[in-house]
Amino acid sequence: RNGAGIRQEGTHLTVRRSAFRDNENAILAGENRLSDILVERSAIAGNGAGDGFSHNLYIGTVRSFTLRFSVVTGANGGHEVKSRALRNDIRYNTLDDRDARTSYSIDLPNGGVSRIVGNLIIQGPNSENTAIVAYGLEGLDNPDRRVWVAHNTFVNRIPGRGTVVTAAAGSTVTLVNNAI
Repeated sequence: RNGAGIRQEGTHLTVRRSAFRDNENAILAGENRLSDILVERSAIAGNGAGDGFSHNLYIGTVRSFTLRFSVVTGANGGHEVKSRALRNDIRYNTLDDRDARTSYSIDLPNGGVSRIVGNLIIQGPNSENTAIVAYGLEGLDNPDRRVWVAHNTFVNRIPGRGTVVTAAAGSTVTLVNNAI
């Protein structure tokens, strides 16, 4: 279950104005701490094998991951965005579970200095987790343990329950001017 539209194992990747649909992972990036990955102005929809281990975007331990001006929707049984990068910059995107059986909208399982800014994030009614953003829940392995969540609009379509951010003990979460 490691198929991908793009499987990145080298150093650096830039994806612009591209579309990915119905892959096991749209982009699957390995571990390369010298690598910077940029995805912008792209459409990523319906990826994942339904096993909970494949996602719309799965970024391994790289130096930095930037996602901006993109639409990421309907992950099949995984996360919309999962990144183990040392630095994450997720800005001005639409992340929408729609009616898919998606898990977290954003999962940053190992921490890292992260900025989630200016996004529209919609958690679908069939989400497998009540949290929309998860931070450090698989262990704060990255040396920086700070996440800023600012100027986003969060929509929770799960009836009667939900959490915007859930974070591991030892992390610093800053929430500023979000609409919920």
